[in-house]
Amino acid sequence: LVELGESPHGSPDQVTYGTYLKVIANQMPASNARSQIVQAVFKKCARSGVVGEMVLRQLRDMSIKGETYKKCVGKSVHDEISLHELPSSWTCNIVEGKRKRRRQFRRQ
Repeated sequence: LVELGESPHGSPDQVTYGTYLKVIANQMPASNARSQIVQAVFKKCARSGVVGEMVLRQLRDMSIKGETYKKCVGKSVHDEISLHELPSSWTCNIVEGKRKRRRQFRRQ
């Protein structure tokens, strides 16, 4: 993610972070180390303003006991949460939908 963040080709978006979280879920067993990595990735995602549905879904799916999800989002994994309930700074740079993302990259 560091290399991608410094790349002249674009910045990580919600799909990038969601996919990265899925890789962590598939490649790392549940542990304190995984929880810390997930929290660090989520914080970076939130600072970038790209916490979208995919990120929340991956975070929810990998939170077996819900502790990591609650630490990141501040709500139980069982609570329904919409993007509008999150701080606007977490979602301010989301580009939803394939067509909109394509247009975004054409402009760069």
